[in-house]
Amino acid sequence: MGGAPIFYAALYGHVKIVELLLPKDDGFEDIPDEDGQTPLHAAVFKGSTEIAKLIVERSSSQLLTTPNNKKHIPLVLAAMCEVKAMVHYLYPVTPIDQLDQKHRARILNALIYGGCHDLALDLLNRYRQLACTPHKKTYPLSELARKPSAFPSGSRLVFWQRWIYKCIHLSPTNTSLRVTDRQGEGPRESHNFTRRMLWILLKHLASSSVKHIYEEKLKHVQARELLHILTTEAKECDEFTDMLLNSLHIAIKMGIVEFVREISTLHPHVILKKGKGKREQILLHVTISQRQENIYSLLSTWVAEKNVGIQCGDAYRNSVLHHAAARAPSSRLERVSGAALKMQRELQWFKEVQDAVPPWVVNFKNKQNKTAQQVFTDNHKTLLEDGEKWMKCVATSCSLVAALIVTIMFAATFTVPGGYNEKTGLPEFLHKKSFTVFIISDALSLFSSTTSVLMFLGILTSRYREQDFLISLPRKLIIGLSTLFFSIASMMVTFSSAIAITLTEQLTWVSIPVILCASIPVCAFGFLQFPLLVEIFISTFGPPSIFGKPKKRWWKSSCSGH
Repeated sequence: MGGAPIFYAALYGHVKIVELLLPKDDGFEDIPDEDGQTPLHAAVFKGSTEIAKLIVERSSSQLLTTPNNKKHIPLVLAAMCEVKAMVHYLYPVTPIDQLDQKHRARILNALIYGGCHDLALDLLNRYRQLACTPHKKTYPLSELARKPSAFPSGSRLVFWQRWIYKCIHLSPTNTSLRVTDRQGEGPRESHNFTRRMLWILLKHLASSSVKHIYEEKLKHVQARELLHILTTEAKECDEFTDMLLNSLHIAIKMGIVEFVREISTLHPHVILKKGKGKREQILLHVTISQRQENIYSLLSTWVAEKNVGIQCGDAYRNSVLHHAAARAPSSRLERVSGAALKMQRELQWFKEVQDAVPPWVVNFKNKQNKTAQQVFTDNHKTLLEDGEKWMKCVATSCSLVAALIVTIMFAATFTVPGGYNEKTGLPEFLHKKSFTVFIISDALSLFSSTTSVLMFLGILTSRYREQDFLISLPRKLIIGLSTLFFSIASMMVTFSSAIAITLTEQLTWVSIPVILCASIPVCAFGFLQFPLLVEIFISTFGPPSIFGKPKKRWWKSSCSGH
């Protein structure tokens, strides 16, 4: 193995050993190992920019363009490993001008993959024809479509981070500068004086968090600019439409709304264009199959506003409603809690598309001679059974707790603290305020727990038809869980007031810690079940559509058959 000592020294990050093994002049030339790796490749694997600088300074430029057995030069390897500091060092020293178009295309795709959009912009501005140069049949536009994190729709910012994100204003003309060179800047412009002052304050109070959000915003702006250039320059490609469709299909699967919006705005003809695959699907087919509600809203709104005719059937005569009847990808269903809510989400999708298509599409049959409703039933048998089991399991567990509370609260009504007066038959502490609290909370707990039992009983005796999972069953579950939570809280109030009545004259101090301890079960139940309750409520009675916008009846655009 040629150069093994220096290779392993670089691989394990021993800077001083590498420096000792390197010659003093710039005549270092190393023989690659059996995998084609050089010490510079090893430095990239380690992520040591310091070692990489030593090797580059004392070796010929040929080492920078020496590929390994996978055809990766050090710059490409650094980008594929997403070692951005190494990429930013190797990019300016790599003699890209000496490489052929195929290697440049490899570098551009690697830079996009590694999230180095500033360098990808620089390379694309130097060689515009790279927009039409594929690497292993993958165009740069398709590579960008695989990076949802490069766009705002792929970010997961909490509310205060989104607010700071909006305060940052970046000019697209300056985004090709390196992040590391601009990390102390902040926005050069702002929409108003208030945002400018808030930015300065935030930068000093939470520099690390704000820097992260700033870099996130810069990455998104750079990706948007990169997308615009690639889409504009791609017009010269021989396979322009196919490239756009392939990239859009990938972006839809990844859920990148900005990508679809940009291309559909610049090239609207591709929206209704059928792909060349076996299924011959239009973008709406792919969007519905992948359950991307935001992209669906975008495309269906466009079709409705343009009032254009579309072909409903694909190569298998599956209409858009048939695609809504197919089971969603597991990656999308996993975002919903519980099999019953998964079934509800599938029904919401089917109902949404069904309300948007003309009535004749409901009875439209595919090549298997099945309507969309038949396809939906066949594809969701397992999910329907799982939803029934999940509902019954929740209802059985909660009804048991509610029944126990009914029993306890009913008994507490006739065993009041202090007992009854033998002469009048009235409770001894009838005139105390704490006793009034005791009676009211006991009654509320009894009534709410009884309601909860009835709701869960209704769930257990339901027929569990498909449509029951849309509104009926979730509504019963919401009422059952809400009243159960209220009954537990009321029961704890009843217990606390009974303690206060009994010990108020002798051990006053005891009632305070007891009351505090009584709040623990209520908080525990709320912590465990409240998120599920909120999710069910939003899913059932939230916005008028899960797609965030009012429904668009794009069937008015004279949807035509296949």
